[in-house]
Amino acid sequence: MSHWRDYFLKGADLPVIGASEEELKSIKVPACIIPGNDNTHGRHTGENLGRLLHKSEVHILFPKHYDEPLSPREEWDEKAGEMAALFGDFIKRAATRPTA
Repeated sequence: MSHWRDYFLKGADLPVIGASEEELKSIKVPACIIPGNDNTHGRHTGENLGRLLHKSEVHILFPKHYDEPLSPREEWDEKAGEMAALFGDFIKRAATRPTA
């Protein structure tokens, strides 16, 4: 656990834990991002990730922010079908995009 904690703390100021801005900008594959809505998984992190990944889509499914460590799990459970459809559609579209 101390190794994991050290790794986490070293990356706490990065755009995403464990990945620098340069590393994220180098990713060339499509990405589908659904930002969180709490203090642990902040919407701004997902939106920033969307700006750094060139072939990304950001979908805001949870506009309400919770000033808590975690948002209510029930809200995410209620959106499970919508998320699955969104990811399924994304995968179909990504498979037909040119790779250049």
